[in-house]
Amino acid sequence: MMMMMLMMMGMLLLLLLMVLLLLLLRVYQLMMMVVRMVMHDAMMVMAAMVLHILIHIFLLQIHVLLVFRTLQQRMRSRR
Repeated sequence: MMMMMLMMMGMLLLLLLMVLLLLLLRVYQLMMMVVRMVMHDAMMVMAAMVLHILIHIFLLQIHVLLVFRTLQQRMRSRR
């Protein structure tokens, strides 16, 4: 029963992550449009944005791992 709930939570987290990623890509496209309008040589800005997005994804992964670890510890302590 608990395993089923954990799997459902995992699926919901994955779905949420996908939606966030799609939103992030959309925002990125819009920002790139603005950058192209403002400045023609946008390579530095693009590199900075990609780095920024990668850092955020990395932090999100760490956060998800910590959440799952605490959930697992709580499951073990209940047994």
